[in-house]
Amino acid sequence: MPDPTLRQLVESSRPVRDLAKALQAAFQIADAALAAEAGAARAETLRREAEAALQALEATRAALGEALAAEREGLLAPARAERARVGAETTTIRERAEAEKQAFDAERGRRTSILKALEEQADSARRANREEVAQLRDAAQAESVRLQVEIERLKSQAALAREEVDGLRADYRGVQEAAAKLLGR
Repeated sequence: MPDPTLRQLVESSRPVRDLAKALQAAFQIADAALAAEAGAARAETLRREAEAALQALEATRAALGEALAAEREGLLAPARAERARVGAETTTIRERAEAEKQAFDAERGRRTSILKALEEQADSARRANREEVAQLRDAAQAESVRLQVEIERLKSQAALAREEVDGLRADYRGVQEAAAKLLGR
């Protein structure tokens, strides 16, 4: 069995031990608080550095944005000028094409009307030619009939003339025979 004095000493040292433990816990809390304050100070420093870096980056971004806008404008200005020039040329080409189309349409209309007039003249000439051919054919048939009648009349006159000539020859022979008889007597 342990010594009672020792036991009493252990019993009386218990509050000291509890106090030591409490002091140790307080020191640990204080160390943790100091570490937390140091961490907070470091975090605040890091926050300030991050804000400064952010401000520097914002300033750089703004400067780069302005430089980019200036560069973009510098690059777009010739493209816009070229676009305006191409637009003007396109407008000029369209106007010229429209004028040429109108001139072509006018010329085509003029030529079409000339062709129509020529076709009408050709149709009129064909009709007149057909009518003239029909008239000539009718006239030729009428002339053929008239000439046939005339030929028939001349044939009948020739037959009459032959008969007269034959009669005159017969009379002439008769006269010659009578003269020969008269002479021969």
